[in-house]
Formats: sequence, C-alpha cells, structure tokens
Amino acid sequence: MYITINNQHDKKKIVIFGSGNQATVTAQEVLKSKKYSLDYFIDVKSKLKFKKINKIKFPIIADYKSLKKEKEPLGIIAIGHNYVRKTLYKTIKKNIPKIKWISLISEDSIIASDVKIFGGSIIMPGCIINSKSIIKSHVIVNTGSIIEHDNFLDNFTSVGPGSILGGNVKISSLSHIGIGSIVLQKIKIGVNSLLGAGSLLNKNIPKNSIYFGKPAKFIKLKSLNFNYL
Repeated sequence: MYITINNQHDKKKIVIFGSGNQATVTAQEVLKSKKYSLDYFIDVKSKLKFKKINKIKFPIIADYKSLKKEKEPLGIIAIGHNYVRKTLYKTIKKNIPKIKWISLISEDSIIASDVKIFGGSIIMPGCIINSKSIIKSHVIVNTGSIIEHDNFLDNFTSVGPGSILGGNVKISSLSHIGIGSIVLQKIKIGVNSLLGAGSLLNKNIPKNSIYFGKPAKFIKLKSLNFNYL
C-alpha cells in the first residue's frame, strides 16, 4: 500500500539507518515532523557513538539487536547512493523482517493530493510533486526539485537538488538525476543510469549508461557501484 499525507499528530519513534550527510538532513526533517520523532541511528560501520542534530545528541548503534526486540519497528534508510541503499535494504530485511518503512515528506514541500508515495521514500524541503505522479519505495527527491504531472520514479531512484522533470517522465530503478538537471517531457531513463549535474535531457537513456551535457550525450557505461556522490 502507498502512503498518503494526513493530519495525524501522534508522533511515532523511528530509526534512521545510516549516519552520514544524508542521515543528517533526513534527521532534521524528522525533528520538524508532526508524525515522527527520532529514536536513534543504526550504522554498523560507524565508529562514532553519537550524532548531534540541532544540538541534540542521538545514539549511533552498530548492530540490530535493539530493533529486533521491538514489536513494530519503524525506520527509513538515509543513504544517498541508490545501489548502496538497496544493498543495505536487503541486509536490514534479512536481520529485521518485521521492519516497517515510513515515508518522510517534508512539511515544506508541495505534494498534489493524488500523488502516491510508497514506504521508505524521502521528499526534502521545497519540492513540488504534481498530479498523478508515483514515487515508489526508497526514493530520494532532494531539496527544491520539481516533479511534474504523471511522473513515475521506480524503487531506489533519486533526484538531485534543484532538478526539474517534465510531465510523463519515467525513471527506472537505481537511476539518478544529477543536481540542477532538466528532463523534458515523456523521457524514459533505463535501469541503473545516471544523468550528470546541470544537464538537459531531450532523449531517452538506455540502461547502465551515463549521460551528461546540454543537450546530454552518452559518456560511458555505468556499473552498479559507480561512485557518483
């Protein structure tokens, strides 16, 4: 089932997976939320014990033991890299099969009433998502992006800050739109592809490809773990 925006004021505690920069901005939105409050971070690779958000120290836990004990744990993955986020998702589901993914939608964003946003997705401040668009699971739409009507963003995709997607754009799983890019209407982007920052895309992108420029042109093939952040 997809998650829609409501006026619920009872805050529920959530856990953020990850403790890097994406986790920082995600935590700031949680603290502003009327629906959720931040419990702690989980990051098995972190050497730090705490993370300070708005002068408040939150624990960073390096294992899943505490969350396994909870009856209905709620969480969100705050990792910017699409493939790393998907890999971590699989690990979490294996260790905590009862985890439920919340969607974090900034109160400073504008979302049309018929937009569908699925569990695990993050919509940052200043975003506009227009009518009949679908945002699937574990998608990140970064600050100030405009997603026009009838867009489809598949699982584990992401849109960089200040990007604009015209109407009827389809972005396939694991693909990323770079900062400040423009994608014209009716464009399709294949699985695991990348549009470089500041680009203008006026044609479809096949899978596993990197495009860049104004207009965007093919640069090279893209591996799953290509470090674009």
